[in-house]
Amino acid sequence: MLSGGPRLTAKAVIAAAFLTLFGSASVASATPSLWVVKSPMATIYLFGTIHLLEQNQDWETPAVREALAASQEIWFEAPDFEDTATAQKLLPGLGYDAQHPLSTLLPPKALARLRRDASAAGLPQGEATLEPMRPWLAALALADAQMVHAGFDPNAGVEHALLEQWRDSRKPVRGFETLDQQLHFFADMPPQLQVDVLENTLEEFDQGVEKLKAIVAAWMKGDQKTITGLIVDELRKPFPELYRTLIVARNERWAERIAGMLQEHGVRFVAVGAGHLAGPESVQAKLSARGIPVELVSAKGAEPDVRPPR
Repeated sequence: MLSGGPRLTAKAVIAAAFLTLFGSASVASATPSLWVVKSPMATIYLFGTIHLLEQNQDWETPAVREALAASQEIWFEAPDFEDTATAQKLLPGLGYDAQHPLSTLLPPKALARLRRDASAAGLPQGEATLEPMRPWLAALALADAQMVHAGFDPNAGVEHALLEQWRDSRKPVRGFETLDQQLHFFADMPPQLQVDVLENTLEEFDQGVEKLKAIVAAWMKGDQKTITGLIVDELRKPFPELYRTLIVARNERWAERIAGMLQEHGVRFVAVGAGHLAGPESVQAKLSARGIPVELVSAKGAEPDVRPPR
């Protein structure tokens, strides 16, 4: 447990991060989208994930099970996303700032909202729990607390379930990034942008759970158009700089790595946040721009948007 703050494991921090920006919730049944890219040597499956779900949520389709069984490797955004020890070492330096308490960085109206929302999210000491945190971490911790308070669980998330299954297979686990890199995406944001993200989290707090349910309802149906509107556009419009950092640049790097995988023998399963596989600058669009066809294996609802960016 970190001094002055809640228990924030690697899993909780990353789940909260992409919960804040990409959403999570659950509905009764699921047929999420699965894509495949192929070369004469390789087959690579692409699957968008949800980081927090309710317990016993059924999302794994026959197509996903078959793709997993056929794969020799699984790729996550970061292979160490559940490395609690590393998170505990990194967070004090990246996420806490005792010299600049949170209450000194927010205008009075936002501070009043923070106090109200921290209490509503069930934080044991209310706003005082967030006080020593930098704004980026406070936003993520508040989002995580809200979802846990509403009954959602990182242990029920898609990545956790996939990792648990994969450990039994003793096959390699790979990643495009490290936990350290992922935390730096947030910690390296300019100070004012961090405050803006926190204020946006506070403004949308009351609609948070219902909005996340709508996002996952679309994910369950493979409705890429709705996912784009609710996830990608919700980040791109208010925070274009953050959108370029968290979505565009990373999708470009991942697509480049996937293109390289197509020159390597084998079958691989790539599982990344659903927000990365939606919209005109998705991983699929980046592959398509390289002349690499992307095929939708299974979904109900709208076809995937794999247009190259304009």
